[in-house]
Amino acid sequence: MKELRVPLENGSSLLLQWTSGWNNLEVYYQNKLLGYCPDAEALKLGKSIQLPDGEPLTLVLREDNLEIWYRGADLISQTRAGEVDHFQRAVNALQVVGVIQLIVAPVIIYQFSYDFRWSMVLGLAIAGALILGLSYWAKKTGNKTTFWIGIACCIPAFLLWPSLLNGGILSVLAYFLYKGTQAPPPLTARQHEMDETGPLDQNM
Repeated sequence: MKELRVPLENGSSLLLQWTSGWNNLEVYYQNKLLGYCPDAEALKLGKSIQLPDGEPLTLVLREDNLEIWYRGADLISQTRAGEVDHFQRAVNALQVVGVIQLIVAPVIIYQFSYDFRWSMVLGLAIAGALILGLSYWAKKTGNKTTFWIGIACCIPAFLLWPSLLNGGILSVLAYFLYKGTQAPPPLTARQHEMDETGPLDQNM
């Protein structure tokens, strides 16, 4: 079972609990069940529930990222409607560049480079795997240190393949990562072994 506590503006909070794959999602407010969503497919369509004071909440699953819209803002990413989620954009940039470094760049070097070296390909593959690992770490923990590490990794990644194409890709990545360091981290879920027969408020 996973759970996530989401603070509200009035000082109270929501408690979300679900099983793997965004199944059996339950939303609690002050120990009372407000809403239930059976699976990820239903959650992708959006789930609307109401707080006891009548305020609406909308839960939506987008690309495996949960959004909870309340008073015009997403409580998870802490961004308002129309704003860019720079944290998630930085994570996406890490994923894209990681794939490029791991797969695409070695293929390009093999096909078109006159100075082909297996050491260069191996170095790029390792750099790509590291960048992908950073993206997973950032998404899982919300830790912005991963972005600073990613910025530092751009320098050796460029030295491995000092080309205009690689330099442009890594420059864009570094920009997105820097913007990510300035954004608030999203709320992250934690694993919790729950006693199914115990009281609900044991985790409140």
